[in-house]
Amino acid sequence: MTKLPVYVVDDEEPIRRSACLLLKVAGFAPDPFESGRVFLEAEAKLEPGCVLLDIRMPDIDGITVQRQLVERGSRHATVIVTGHGDVASAVAALDAGAVTFIEKPFSRTQLMPAVEFAFSKIENGQAYRDHLDAARKRVESLGTREREVLSMYAQDKSSEQIAATLGAPPAEIDMSRALILQQLEVDSIAAALTLAFAAARAAP
Repeated sequence: MTKLPVYVVDDEEPIRRSACLLLKVAGFAPDPFESGRVFLEAEAKLEPGCVLLDIRMPDIDGITVQRQLVERGSRHATVIVTGHGDVASAVAALDAGAVTFIEKPFSRTQLMPAVEFAFSKIENGQAYRDHLDAARKRVESLGTREREVLSMYAQDKSSEQIAATLGAPPAEIDMSRALILQQLEVDSIAAALTLAFAAARAAP
């Protein structure tokens, strides 16, 4: 049985080594790249696979790499790796077409579902469509104010900026934020945004 390829693009050698080990043990075929530039130079000859893409690299950042993949019509599916709590990066990555993101440092239990989800997109399978539809239903279950607040987080607005825009007390936005996390059953706004972007990609 052919092992599925995962292209690990990260300028930090310890991260590449660790990710490749986790992927190899899980039965994937990891292929490391030391920079976004090196990966893009090789990309056209690579079999469609999951790209585990670091967002902050010195030569070409992950968002730029992702946008170039979209421009090329690449069949790869990208999982972005961000710093902890970096909502702005998560928003930019999802907006650029990444299927999801994980935060450093990541564990096997965080990495494997993200990689498997990426392959479900490549295969355009029912599992991928089911995920999008489930995300849509979860986001639609939010109240009007919570959906409004979530859309503003997706525009990379801070809680303070949202409060000012809506003319609402900051405490009210904090409450809406808490309701969003509770109702979507996630532990961060960044995770909520992955659902929001998936919901937007679901068929009406």
